[in-house]
Amino acid sequence: MLKKQYIYIYALVELILLLLALGVYLLFRSEPSHESTKTWSLVTSTQEFIFPDVPTPVTFFVLTPNGDVARHFDIVHEKALHLIAVRQDLQWFEHIHPVFNTSTGEFSTMLAFPTDGPYRLFADFRPTESDPQVIPFDISVGDPEKYIPERLHDMNTVVMVDDYEVTLNIPKTIYPNTDISYSVTIKREGKEVTDMEPYLGAKGHSVIVREDTLDYLHIHPDSDTLSFHTSFPSYGIYRIFIEFKHRGIVHTAAFTVMTDMHDEPVSSSEHHH
Repeated sequence: MLKKQYIYIYALVELILLLLALGVYLLFRSEPSHESTKTWSLVTSTQEFIFPDVPTPVTFFVLTPNGDVARHFDIVHEKALHLIAVRQDLQWFEHIHPVFNTSTGEFSTMLAFPTDGPYRLFADFRPTESDPQVIPFDISVGDPEKYIPERLHDMNTVVMVDDYEVTLNIPKTIYPNTDISYSVTIKREGKEVTDMEPYLGAKGHSVIVREDTLDYLHIHPDSDTLSFHTSFPSYGIYRIFIEFKHRGIVHTAAFTVMTDMHDEPVSSSEHHH
């Protein structure tokens, strides 16, 4: 009980400091000299020390390229902003939708990180009358010396998630920078599940993160299916997370794949005109 009280006091103090820092930033910021250098950014706030497995306040503001607090966002798949969190070894994944205060522009949520260690969060949103944006930021949890990264499983295309057998249908060879299609087949007790429920306006969602660089892709499916289209930007090992909803519960299946070291070979017929 005492720990929870400290957490809420920490959260209030951090929010006050965040608002003060944001006010000072907006008051004294200098305008960039070139339009091309302006980008969207975040002002984030968390506790100085984050306990593992304890709900922790995470708050942030989105800043426009001019440094103003953004307050207008398009609703994409039923939400103004999607917050994706992964542990650095990609053994933990969370998809959160922070509460948006339209008056102040603040996004806030409570998030419990399961273990000590480094985490990467991705704020995924589309400002009104602007291009989609993905802004990553890092959070360190607990004692870094206690963090023991887990090796990703060998390449796999079949996983068990709760009572569901989920099979990833993807080309055997994945070439970098080449468009591909992939889908999932979901079975429960040996029978294919065909009555998936809509989740955030779609039959499912897919997030892809590269193992070492934590490059990020968020892919939405074809209408009313669990089929996706994308291209992997480079050679490497990737973690594919696929979310689906059935009987009121959202489940997440995670797969590990590797792209080929070379680009897709050009067929001999393409050399002739």
